Amino acid sequence: MRFTGLSFREPRGISFRYRLEGYDTEWHEAGTRRSAFYTNLPPGNFQFRVEARTGGLLSEFTTGGNPMLAQMSFELVPRWFERRSMRIAGIILLLVLAAIAPLVIRQRYHHRGLQLEAQVRERTRELRDANEKQIRANMALQDSNLRLAEQVEERLAAERALQTSNTDLLALNHKLEDAQNQLIQSEKLASIGQLAAGVAHEINNPIAYVGSNLRTLQRYAAQLLAAMEALTAELTRGSNAETYAELKQIRAHFDVDALAADLPELVDESREGIERVAKIVRDLRDFSRIDRDNAWVVADVHRGLESTLNIVASELKFKARIVKNFGELPPIKCLPSELNQVFMNVLMNAGQAIKERGVITVDTGRSADKIWVSISDDGEGIPADVLPRIFDPFYTTKPVGSGTGLGLSISYGIVLKHGGTIEAASVLGEGTSMRVELPIEQPA
Repeated sequence: MRFTGLSFREPRGISFRYRLEGYDTEWHEAGTRRSAFYTNLPPGNFQFRVEARTGGLLSEFTTGGNPMLAQMSFELVPRWFERRSMRIAGIILLLVLAAIAPLVIRQRYHHRGLQLEAQVRERTRELRDANEKQIRANMALQDSNLRLAEQVEERLAAERALQTSNTDLLALNHKLEDAQNQLIQSEKLASIGQLAAGVAHEINNPIAYVGSNLRTLQRYAAQLLAAMEALTAELTRGSNAETYAELKQIRAHFDVDALAADLPELVDESREGIERVAKIVRDLRDFSRIDRDNAWVVADVHRGLESTLNIVASELKFKARIVKNFGELPPIKCLPSELNQVFMNVLMNAGQAIKERGVITVDTGRSADKIWVSISDDGEGIPADVLPRIFDPFYTTKPVGSGTGLGLSISYGIVLKHGGTIEAASVLGEGTSMRVELPIEQPA
């Protein structure tokens, strides 16, 4: 249903509400919409009423002064199937159908039941045959699965055994390679030590007689100079002026006074040089110890440190200042040459960690039934992710050709052989400290 309203003041601001009396119980707000829709209305008499307003929510709805123009009455008659007579006829028809339907349905169900019983018997027989076939197939499949599972388990067991064997073989190969390389390195070091000991032995003899000759020369020079001074004094007292002048001319010509002053100093410096060479030879012999049996002996760790420091002095003196803080250490039972090799490896690594100029500190001390040696540097330090691997064979952070990566690995093995421990602590950019602990006595 459509409706409208007229307003000269606000033609577009008219709001409507409507109500269908006989169907609606309250008014419906339509806003500015000018239509209303109803569906499925029951038969009967209805009156459609419309009211309008302008001026917003504060205004009241009105009919514009003529309520007859704002309403419409109408009647809805029932459709043919909604009439009373048709309803009664429909009820009678339903009652007749309700009486006949059970007979028809019973007859149809009986016939259908016979068909279903036959189908069920046939289907049951088919299912029984199929079930028997399936049971036989399942049993065969189960037997096949069992055999297959046994074969798979055997294959897995064989693969696990093979994998274990391969893992053991790889580990054994790695161990053999490590042992072979360490043996080669040890043989090289032993050969170098034997060569150094042989050279030291050969040098020791000429050094001995050169030192002896220098001591004799020093004594002879002192006697000769004393005799010349005494002779000069005697000639000076008993000669005339002409002889004295000739004597002074001879002394001046041969520069006797300078010779008398320089000769003792030259002999002293020569003796000092020979003594230094002899000390280096002794340190070299103590470091290598090839001239002794490779047996456990009671040795002074400080003496080994001193000889090792003298050996590596040429490598360290231009890069680091050595600070020694030696405590009181008892002699320990050890293999001195192998411990010297440990000290040399750690000292060389400390020197290589210092790029320009730094300090290497060597501390020693005793803790209960052990002694300890700590070698620290103020070099670049070791990164935290690298530190756990520094004792692995062939692991090195040096450029190619600068190291084999066996120094600390061999040192670790030597310390372990002595029943001790070697530990590293490092702070990147501040330096590294290596601490070696050794038992004073070895187990019987």
